[in-house]
Amino acid sequence: MKKVSVFLLGVIGIMLIVYFSKDHEDYTANSYVQEGDVNDDLGEPNDEVNSEKNEHYDQSEENEQYEEYDSIAYRLSSQEVGNRNGQQEYKYSAYYVPNEQLEVYGKTANGIVNEEDKEIKFWRYDVDFVPKKWDLILVKYPKGNHKKFIDIDILYSPIGEPFQWDGDN
Repeated sequence: MKKVSVFLLGVIGIMLIVYFSKDHEDYTANSYVQEGDVNDDLGEPNDEVNSEKNEHYDQSEENEQYEEYDSIAYRLSSQEVGNRNGQQEYKYSAYYVPNEQLEVYGKTANGIVNEEDKEIKFWRYDVDFVPKKWDLILVKYPKGNHKKFIDIDILYSPIGEPFQWDGDN
């Protein structure tokens, strides 16, 4: 009898461990089922309604994306060694890329560019990627304030052999 009760307690313990180790979110809320009106004649989704919903969703997502910040695209052009906080660190320069050139990569930026925004300089450890010459980057600024950036993301990096920075051997 003692062995049976120990066995049952062990089984119950294992069941509790498995139960509490699972993620107990409501999976129906996160499902990727696409809702759509069904055409009564064919029993198929009505693509016009779905495309209108998706178009509305894309527009609202795009508007929400640009409400918080201005974004300007730049192309990395030079690298130099500088001192920051007593440490040597790479400092990068990049020049402004207009939206017409960004459209080639399927990207857009929304920042209004002034003369002082035509070039940007930043330090290596201000970004979470290793900058390579001619990389296309997107700089996010607080809305209307281009003095200090929020984030720098890489949009496109040239394919193939990386270009050498000036002075690299």
